[in-house]
Amino acid sequence: MCRIIDAFDEDLMAEIRGIAEGPGRSFEDIVALNSRTEIMFKEGAWLLHRECASRAATPEASLSRHTLIAQNWDWMPRIQRNCVLFDLQQSAKPRVLIFSEAGFVGKIGMKSTGLGLCCNLLITPQTRPGVPFHLRAAESLTGRRSVKTWAFC
Repeated sequence: MCRIIDAFDEDLMAEIRGIAEGPGRSFEDIVALNSRTEIMFKEGAWLLHRECASRAATPEASLSRHTLIAQNWDWMPRIQRNCVLFDLQQSAKPRVLIFSEAGFVGKIGMKSTGLGLCCNLLITPQTRPGVPFHLRAAESLTGRRSVKTWAFC
């Protein structure tokens, strides 16, 4: 997995190293944490724990005439105390709010350009291993790479 992450984005790999070093956790633990969704695919654990639901209202359907998005995150109640909200004010990049579990590089969020990202676990027979989902989420929100290669559901 480390080779896949490093080839995808060296900066995200450095961020994962920093997340591990800060509290003195192992690098491998933080890689595994950020690969949780992919590990669940392989092990079938997603069958035991249902996760999230998302909703959206287009401008035509909302009283404010704005697009509205909503996300519930009901993964495991005992993990709720480990959630964080990051307010990233990047130089020369849009401001980003990311709601995630501690140790993850990205998840649910919004950026000041108007992009909102809600997350739902969808499994199909075509699901294949690749760049971990949470890294794709971080990429989409922080603008490290082009979002045009990422499909949002």
